[in-house]
Amino acid sequence: MPDTHNVRVVSAALAAAVVLAPVGLPSAGAQESQPGRLLVGFSSAAYQRAPGADAHEEADGEVIGAIDEVRVEVVEVDDVESALTEYRRQPGVRFAEVDDRVRAFSNDPLYTHQWNLQPVSGANKGTANVEPAWGQSRGADVVVAVVDTGVRVGGSDLDSARVLPGTDIVDDDHGHGTHVAGTVAQSTDNAKGVAGVAPDAKILPVKVLDAGGAGYESDIVTGILWAKDRGADVINLSLGSSEESPAMCQAVGQAVDAGVVVVAATGNDGAGFVGYPAACDGAIGVGAVRMDGALAGYSNRGLEVDLVAPGGDLGVDQNGDGYGDGILQQNYVGSWAYRFLEGTSMAAPHVAGASALLLAVNPSINVAATLTATARDLGAPGWDEASGFGALDAAAAVTRAADGVASGDGYWLAASNGQVRGFGSAPALGSLSGRGVKAALVSIEQTPAGDGYWILDADGGVHGFGAADYHGSLADLRASGAVGGNAVPLDIASTPTGRGYWILDAAGGIFTFGDARFFGSVPGLRNDGVKIGPADVVDIASTPTGRGYWILDDVGGMFAFGDAAFLGSVPGLRNDGHKIGPADIVSMAATASGRGYWLVDDVGGMLTFGDAKYHGSLPASGVKAQAVGIAPAGR
Repeated sequence: MPDTHNVRVVSAALAAAVVLAPVGLPSAGAQESQPGRLLVGFSSAAYQRAPGADAHEEADGEVIGAIDEVRVEVVEVDDVESALTEYRRQPGVRFAEVDDRVRAFSNDPLYTHQWNLQPVSGANKGTANVEPAWGQSRGADVVVAVVDTGVRVGGSDLDSARVLPGTDIVDDDHGHGTHVAGTVAQSTDNAKGVAGVAPDAKILPVKVLDAGGAGYESDIVTGILWAKDRGADVINLSLGSSEESPAMCQAVGQAVDAGVVVVAATGNDGAGFVGYPAACDGAIGVGAVRMDGALAGYSNRGLEVDLVAPGGDLGVDQNGDGYGDGILQQNYVGSWAYRFLEGTSMAAPHVAGASALLLAVNPSINVAATLTATARDLGAPGWDEASGFGALDAAAAVTRAADGVASGDGYWLAASNGQVRGFGSAPALGSLSGRGVKAALVSIEQTPAGDGYWILDADGGVHGFGAADYHGSLADLRASGAVGGNAVPLDIASTPTGRGYWILDAAGGIFTFGDARFFGSVPGLRNDGVKIGPADVVDIASTPTGRGYWILDDVGGMFAFGDAAFLGSVPGLRNDGHKIGPADIVSMAATASGRGYWLVDDVGGMLTFGDAKYHGSLPASGVKAQAVGIAPAGR
């Protein structure tokens, strides 16, 4: 990306594009199904209790396999139709379908060249794993704005009825925007050309770049705001500049605050910085990988990389189809043709399309949190500057979205006697008292998708409910001799992926598990100069990125580490007018945006900061036990 105020297309692939002629290539249609074999998907709570036992008995099904990662069991039945009917009426069953034998999901004749959409395999680690997601979502009616060189209609593949009136619907005089739009939502399974990630989504063309693939930052800002105001659910920005742009970041922020998912390419310089607008707060920054899962040599690295997606590498042919492994779509550059391109410009629309798949099945889902939580880790555990949280996995993300809590307007509150109560949209998932655990409950933490929670007990044990997986505990560290008996557990906080968590002890020490990283701990003095005592530190909450956390003390003082921002501390009065005294504040939780947090006092009273909303309290629900924690639902 040039060091100039002009904004240029992030992709460097157009000069090295490969044109593919679709003559004589075999069709890849679906084969006949195998009778008597079903796939049965279960909710996280049902699967954790006992995968499908009651449902299988009622449907007279025999389990012959299981795919634990997506909570699906493979079942043989005597009567397919009656078994499908029976499974579909069972509580805890998300779906039941025939386990078809297929060669490829799409009958588009060039789909065999689209490694980027096909299922994950040993050789294809870089795929976006889109094909398995189409059974649950095709992105119906979700509006994706392509802020680019325009989108040209009139080709043989993209259905023009799904291209909405935009700022320039015909005059893509460059070809880049049409190629990007194809990756997002190309017509699929129409026996023509290629497939797209979200084939039932709608495209909103926003022309901000000229025939040379360049435009002014002011054009980008105007285009983002125009798309926001005209109903875009997702905005794709396959463009960028190396120059920091407060104006672009303000436009991105306004779009995100309005509920729009903003996806941006990180840049093609192979450098250690992320371009703008991908570096803006709230944007999902997307780097690029090859078919084998290796980071593409041109893909930029940096703190703002959230995940990676297929961007291709025209210099290799890892799938052996006789062409360089670029991203194949139809576009117009003097004539209509199917062309392979490479770049982070090609990676970003995979994420934009996947966002449409998620929103179609769960409009209230936190898209960024779900995509990062389900990404396939490519390097060392956890986030890194090269691949972010890992490779886009559209199928895993859609499964999480379909199974997740539909709304973020709720939370769980936990009491020291082991009881957990759900408020708003938060469902009942279980408690320590229900499992017979005698140790006192000291903290609760929700999963990134809000479909489960961990409970930390006074002995340092960790207990998962719903979709919360176990990654270790202070009790384990004590048993191994790695930690002495003087570490007193106070709180637990999940990483954005749900593949790890932090545990905070009473002295302000931090213990990391799974993919959690260390960013610092409480110093010897509080901000107001008062020394931290043994029981002063009470809670920890991660930022949405996982690159920082807040630590809370008992009078509501806040300590920010990594990328955590200070948003306020406890005032002199609680919401109900009661004065805050020593040891009144017991827990906190951050909102999904990271722009607010809730604080809870010892009787379950609530204090809100930033964009946190008040929904209720323990006293109002009749719980008289001391409050110990809060966990938002539906992140």
